[in-house]
Amino acid sequence: MNFTFFDLETPNRSNDKICSFGLIHMIDGETVFEREFLVNPEVYFDTFNVQLHGVSREMVRGKPTFDKIWPEIKKYFIEAVVVAHNASFDLAVLDKVMHHYGIEMPEIKYSCTVTMARKRIRSPKYSLDVVSSFFGVELLRHHNAMSDTKACQGIFMKMMTNYGYSESDVSIYKSKLSHREHSANSYTSNRFYSERTIQIQEFLENLKLMLTSNEITTESITRLKDWMERHQFLDSELVYKKVKAKLDQGGDLRTCLLECVDPLKNIDCSAINIDGKLFCMTGNFSFGSKTDVELFILAHGGKIHPTVTRAVDYVIVGNEGDPGWSYGSYGVKVKKAMEMQEKGYPIKIVSEKDVFGE
Repeated sequence: MNFTFFDLETPNRSNDKICSFGLIHMIDGETVFEREFLVNPEVYFDTFNVQLHGVSREMVRGKPTFDKIWPEIKKYFIEAVVVAHNASFDLAVLDKVMHHYGIEMPEIKYSCTVTMARKRIRSPKYSLDVVSSFFGVELLRHHNAMSDTKACQGIFMKMMTNYGYSESDVSIYKSKLSHREHSANSYTSNRFYSERTIQIQEFLENLKLMLTSNEITTESITRLKDWMERHQFLDSELVYKKVKAKLDQGGDLRTCLLECVDPLKNIDCSAINIDGKLFCMTGNFSFGSKTDVELFILAHGGKIHPTVTRAVDYVIVGNEGDPGWSYGSYGVKVKKAMEMQEKGYPIKIVSEKDVFGE
């Protein structure tokens, strides 16, 4: 009766990297190993994810990457039944991470406390917080990896005691990714960013956190200045220069930060004239493929250019974004357009909904 309880958190919406996880190993009802790991995912962090689980890029700086941790924990996955809440999600993320590092994913015996709960109790929802409440299991900090792991363990033990446990509760997870795909067809979202790009992403995340706190205080400004002082090598970057100028000159800092993290925010594009205008596109579109968007623009008298130049009138940003964007919320094309705007060129950055509606 060996069980390994496991929960992980991801740095962004791609869900193919790990920034933290909790692990508890039990043998015959006794906990013999318990630890929370912080992991350097080597990719950008989404503000949403940071706010959800509290793990930031700064917290994982200098922490080991997953391939360095796996040899230490491998035995807990192959010598026990792995238990997680919504196990298919956690194991799929684990599979992608191991695939990325070229590690062979073993076949894993697992039980899912969501599936087990659906068989045993009636509930309007089977999320971790709701099932924990049903069984009277403590959940200290939802979405903290270790807290969620302990809650999963508590739920599992309650169900095993009250309702029993059998072979029907055990499934087998087999990798859905071949190692031949790893070398020939790696994922865009798995790309490694340069250290400079990662620092820019971290800078933008700091700005986002200041904005979402709804209060820009003297203390938060001091922290921002200290961070910028330690990262002066970014002084050639537009966003760094804009913020530094605003801090030095004074004025509406919030608007400046918003322009840096979201160039599309609060832009009035109620009337976009397509006829005779030159468009450049970036991101993924809800309207359809980029070819569909191009055909629409061409049919309405517009023209298409693959890159941002002085002649471009509009840069259209797709509603679906792009997991490969260097700056998280936008990529190189939007950055180039922002730089041209600073130089006085009348290029406009617009969203897909500005062109096609909601």
